[in-house]
Amino acid sequence: MSEIVPPPGTDRTRPDSRKVREWSLVLTARGISHEIRKAEGRPYLDVADGDRERAEAELLLYEEENQEDLEPVSPAESRSGGDLTFWILLLVALFYKISRMDIEGFGYQSVPWLELGSVNAWMVHKGEWWRLVTGLTLHGDPAHLVGNLIVGGIFLILLSREIGTGMAWFFGLVSGLAGNAINVMLRGYPHVSIGASTSVFGVVGILIGLRILTKRKIELSRRILPLPAGLGILALLGTGGENTDLGAHLFGFGSGLIVGLCSGFFQLPDRFHSWKWEGVFLGSSLGLTVFCWLAALFWGRVPAG
Repeated sequence: MSEIVPPPGTDRTRPDSRKVREWSLVLTARGISHEIRKAEGRPYLDVADGDRERAEAELLLYEEENQEDLEPVSPAESRSGGDLTFWILLLVALFYKISRMDIEGFGYQSVPWLELGSVNAWMVHKGEWWRLVTGLTLHGDPAHLVGNLIVGGIFLILLSREIGTGMAWFFGLVSGLAGNAINVMLRGYPHVSIGASTSVFGVVGILIGLRILTKRKIELSRRILPLPAGLGILALLGTGGENTDLGAHLFGFGSGLIVGLCSGFFQLPDRFHSWKWEGVFLGSSLGLTVFCWLAALFWGRVPAG
């Protein structure tokens, strides 16, 4: 028989009786024969020599899985993302108000926000790629705006709690841009769309992708369940109404799913989870949006007709 206490790689040098019994249950569940013994009042596990390596591997895996739940939370991870997300959504609402006002500037007596910033397939094909971003910030009416703010806010907060606010907004913006780009490539030239819905469904896709594939492991028994849930949300919220752009919603969701799967596989939330990277991702999101609107105002053209 061989003594096993603690399993190699763990921090427990003198486990108590409760911990040894816990390890015993793990070995029992794995079908590894063993006994609990004591020496000088110290409990330990005894296994057959031929089972020692397997027993150590099982206990080490068990300790690593449980240690993940006990690891200290980094500053960026400890934030709920709710407060910051609220203020960003408030900026989106404020911009909606601005886009409905008669503002003189940039060579216009009244800036034609919708005409300059909408995702007009023909204008995008003519080189105005920035519309793929500016279109995400425009909304047709208050109901359209409020719906996206509420639904998008909920899912952005959920995503922020998993990967941080900065990364959540940046990945959501990238998913929306990609969704609009794919939609434009596959739609006819008369197609025009506006709204943040593409990014909202991108955020849903990111959440699902992250939960399906985390740390290069697919856990079908538990993590695959969000996929039908996300598709149900897509069906309920993204396929109704005569002005609904189903293609943009589907491609936004698909783009987000790919982003989420890649993020989980490459462990991006763990690699870039710090206050510094929070600022980088948030600044990149804001910077890209501002740049695209400046491009629209200075270089954009109002579609004929």
